Amino acid sequence: MMQSSDYRRAYEAAKQESADLIEKRKETEQRLLVLRKSIQTLATPCANEGIPIEPSTEAVYFLEHSTLADEIRPILKSAWPDCLRPHLVIWFRAAPASSPREFDLSMR
Repeated sequence: MMQSSDYRRAYEAAKQESADLIEKRKETEQRLLVLRKSIQTLATPCANEGIPIEPSTEAVYFLEHSTLADEIRPILKSAWPDCLRPHLVIWFRAAPASSPREFDLSMR
């Protein structure tokens, strides 16, 4: 049977690995967005110059499976990982300026 210190170490290791993977996912999503834009940007001059290109399977996948909202979401998450939920945005707008908890995010 594992002792409590073993459980603690295993928990901390899993928590750290999870954080690392989330960070890698953010970086991957941002890089995919940059590459998609590059592919779209390069396709135009190729078409204008009459250079035949075959759309890559990946480019077709991007176009078919992502929306503008899908592209914006990772950018916003990377800029502000601790984002506000819609009900908090409404609360912030409705709260009087003198409200002591106007910027208290602990209400989440």
